[in-house]
Amino acid sequence: MTVSVLCVGSANAQESYTYSYDAQGRLVRSSRAGGPSSGEARSISYDDANNRTNYTVAEPIAAPSVSIGNASTIEGGKLVFPVNLSGTSASTISVNYATAGGSATSGNDFTAATGTLTIPAGQTSGTINVSTTNDKVVETSETMTVTISSPSGGATLGTATGTGTISDNDSSLVIGNASVTEGGTLSFTVTRSGDITRSVSASYATANGSAVAGSDYTAKSGTVSFAVNQTSATISIATVNDLAVESTETMSVTLSNPSTYATITTATGTGSINDDDIAFANLAIGNAAAVTEGGTLAFTVTRSGNTTSAVSVGYATANGTATAGSDYTAKSGTLNFAANQTSATINVATIDDTSVESAETMSVSLSNPSTYASVTTATGAGTINDNDVVTGPSISINDASATEASNLVFTVTLSATSSSSISVNYATATGTAAANDFTATSGTLTFSPGQISKTISVPTHDDNRVETDEYMYVNLSGATNGSVISDGQGRGTIQDNGLGGGCKIC
Repeated sequence: MTVSVLCVGSANAQESYTYSYDAQGRLVRSSRAGGPSSGEARSISYDDANNRTNYTVAEPIAAPSVSIGNASTIEGGKLVFPVNLSGTSASTISVNYATAGGSATSGNDFTAATGTLTIPAGQTSGTINVSTTNDKVVETSETMTVTISSPSGGATLGTATGTGTISDNDSSLVIGNASVTEGGTLSFTVTRSGDITRSVSASYATANGSAVAGSDYTAKSGTVSFAVNQTSATISIATVNDLAVESTETMSVTLSNPSTYATITTATGTGSINDDDIAFANLAIGNAAAVTEGGTLAFTVTRSGNTTSAVSVGYATANGTATAGSDYTAKSGTLNFAANQTSATINVATIDDTSVESAETMSVSLSNPSTYASVTTATGAGTINDNDVVTGPSISINDASATEASNLVFTVTLSATSSSSISVNYATATGTAAANDFTATSGTLTFSPGQISKTISVPTHDDNRVETDEYMYVNLSGATNGSVISDGQGRGTIQDNGLGGGCKIC
C-alpha cells in the first residue's frame, strides 16, 4: 500500500511525502519530493528502518535563449539565416522576424520579408530565407539585416540581429579609344572588372565619324568574348591608306547587347586615323573676270607650295542663275600642271542669246586632286553680262479676283504692238492660298505681230470651308525679242463663296 501526503508551505514551494508498506502493513519505503526552494525538485528515499538511503536534487531547467546568425550569398541567390536555441526545449518556441535595408535596399537588392519562425519541441534550430535580386549593376558587396523579436515559450533573446552580405556577380565592360596612322590597325581594348568568374560577351559595331567606312576604314561588327578570369580583349579595325591629304579623321566602335552577368559601363570608343600624306601642292581657283554674253570666261587655277612635281585636278561647271546650254557651254575635265608650273586656265564659252536679262552667274569647281596635291579653294564664280538692248515693248500682268470654284483670269499686256512675235513664260505660285486652293498652271504666252494682250486662266477650288479671302500669284519670266517685263507679278484673290459650315472667320 502507498500513501501520499502533500504539504503546501508558500506560493513558491510545496513538498510531497510518499510512504510504501508491505502486505503485513509494515513501512518499507518513504520519499519526499519538492521543498522550500522554488523550482527545485527533491527526492528522498528511506529503508525499512527509516534510514535515508537516497537524496536527489534536480536543478530547475532554464528556458533556452534564441539567437540569429549571419548569412551570405551571391546576388540572385538566397540568404539563409540560422536561428539557434541555446538548449533543447520541451515546448515549441516561436520568434517573429523582419528584414531591414543597409547598403542593400529592399526592392532593388532583396525582397523584404516579415513573419514568424517556429522551432518544434525537441529541435534546437531553424532558418529564415531572404531572396536577393540579380541586377545588372556592377557594385561592391552590400548588406542588409534580419532582426528577431518576441520569442514564445519562455525563451529569451540572445543575438537579435543577423547581417546578410550580398556579393555582386556582374562584370563591367569598358571600351577604350584607339589611334593609328592610316593603313594601320586600330586596336580597341575592352576591359572587364567586377566578377570575372564567368564567361561573358557583348556585341560591337563600327560607325562613321569624319572617317567613312570603305574609304577610310573597314566596317566591322561581331562579338567580343571573355573567358573565365579573362580581364581584357581587343577589337581590331583595319584602316585604309589613301592618297588624300587630310586632317585626322575619326570613327567609333560601340558595344551593345551584353550577355548575362555583364553590363556595359563605357559603350563607345573613338578611333583616330592620322594622315600620312604630304601636300606638295595647294590648288586654288579664282573667280573669272566678267564677260559679255558670247565671250569666254577664263578661270585661273594657281598652284602654291611645292611645285617640283606634275599634278592634276578635276573640274566641272555648275549652274547658278545662268543655265548650261542657253547661257554657257557646260564643261568638265582634268587640269594638268607640269613640274614647276604655277598656274593654269579653264576657259568656259558663253552664249549670246536675244533675251533682255540681268547679269547671270555660273561656277567652276575643282575636285579629285592627284597624289600629293590638295584643293584649298574649290570653287570660282563667273558673271555673264547681257548685251541685248530693249527694242520691244514692255510686258505687264494685272491682278485678278474670283469666287472659289471659278477661274482667276489674268491679263498680260504689251505696252505697244510689235512687228515681230514676242513670247513670255508664266507660272503660278502659292501665297496665303495653298496648292489645294487652285490648279497650278504654267506655260508660254506668244504675242503675234499686232497683238497686245493675252489672258491666263487659273481654276480655283471650292474647299467647303468658311474662310477669309486668300491669294496666290502668277509670275512672268523670259521675255523675248527685245521686250522687257515691267510688271512681272499678278496677284490673284480667291474669295470665299460662303457655302461652308461653321462661323465666318473675320
